[in-house]
Amino acid sequence: IAVCRMIAADNPSKALKAAWRLNVGRFADDREEPRTLEYLARLWTDEDAGAALEWVGKLPGDDESRRDHLVKGIVASIAARDPALASRIIVENSPLDSSVQVDAAMEVLQKWSARDYAAALRWLSGLASPVARERGMDQLASLPEAGR
Repeated sequence: IAVCRMIAADNPSKALKAAWRLNVGRFADDREEPRTLEYLARLWTDEDAGAALEWVGKLPGDDESRRDHLVKGIVASIAARDPALASRIIVENSPLDSSVQVDAAMEVLQKWSARDYAAALRWLSGLASPVARERGMDQLASLPEAGR
């Protein structure tokens, strides 16, 4: 993991691809390896979002958990700049049936509600996952009145 993080300073795409080939996050019992995947995906997305999304889209579907962490990292990067785009990526890439996917949706909701509360609420209301909707409503309800 440390080597991948070092490589990421110069070449995030190479670091993430290496981490993937080395099965980082596949057999881990702790959160460090999945967080590393999210971090590397975020770095690559900061540099070239289109390439990161394209690469993740081509990954085999037999490793959904690790892929979910990659999407979470990508969405976190994009949400900082364009929450509406990040929300579309969530809907297109995640059925919101895992806690990682719901976490990613909540990160988008947080960023978007700070910019446009009404649009974020409309998006949240349209999510298919009742778990995500309920958690999102709790998150929005906890915002200070000024954030609404």
